[in-house]
Amino acid sequence: MQAQGKCPDCNGIGANPLIMHEFAYIDRYDCPGCNGSGLFSDWAKVNGRHS
Repeated sequence: MQAQGKCPDCNGIGANPLIMHEFAYIDRYDCPGCNGSGLFSDWAKVNGRHS
């Protein structure tokens, strides 16, 4: 993922897949690994790794 510049947690999408809540709301939330950017460089900063 580093060579592609994509966050390994969300595959560069910036958000995790849609999820179903108990009240049938469909929601999408920012990836915690890259703070929603989808970039490997941001993922590396958040996870304490050098890009």
